[in-house]
Amino acid sequence: MEPLKTREDVLAVAGEDPFVRWGAGAEGERAWSADGIVVLERRDDRPGYWVLTGDDTSESDVVAVLREIRDSGMLEGMFGISADRRWGRVLEAEIPAGTGGEWDWMWTQTRPEVDPAEPTLIPLDDTVDAELINAFIEEHNRRPWVRAGDGSVKRWVGVAHPRGGLRAVGGATINCCDVPELVGLTTAQDARGQGWGRIVSGYLTRWAVRRSGVCTLGVHADNDAALRLYRNLGYESAREWSSRRLHEVGSVL
Repeated sequence: MEPLKTREDVLAVAGEDPFVRWGAGAEGERAWSADGIVVLERRDDRPGYWVLTGDDTSESDVVAVLREIRDSGMLEGMFGISADRRWGRVLEAEIPAGTGGEWDWMWTQTRPEVDPAEPTLIPLDDTVDAELINAFIEEHNRRPWVRAGDGSVKRWVGVAHPRGGLRAVGGATINCCDVPELVGLTTAQDARGQGWGRIVSGYLTRWAVRRSGVCTLGVHADNDAALRLYRNLGYESAREWSSRRLHEVGSVL
């Protein structure tokens, strides 16, 4: 693989890919290319690699890149690796990895319309309301990706439940590209199908687009209801990922 020295070099090879523009490639993170494949280093709390391929990428080219990553020692100390979902079988065959999952990285530059019920939203504080938020997410979200209280979420909003607690909650972090990413979007089990998730997501999306011109999020590939909701709000899937954590470490991607 050949190193890509600047972000402009990466974008030139990746073809202005939305994920590269707004979801990856922080300052100081390395990148490489080979036969049109782009490999991006990820240096955050879950370090690893993104392997981006194109429509005309061949399986043999993917195998060659994964073997170079594996055999050159690049996996040492890394949490995980992600490749485009159609190469999930190849990823599992070539990389000594453990469990993981399939998910979509989505983006939008569209501001959703204001929902008439939006005034019911309440602001929540990452520190003061951390116990409330975390207890709610743990009870109603079987695959949580985020917790309140560590400062990573810059904006939380929720919907109060008439019997106390919350009906829905959602937050936004600021990613390595200084772009908002929606996280922790959760609706109470007894309040699903009533539009609360759309209200929370729509409000946060509009705030993000107003701030940065774009909003991003990740969603599990088997969550059909969430995928429909986000597409109705104007989101598109830029990358369909297959992510795996490495055997050497035990942290979830």
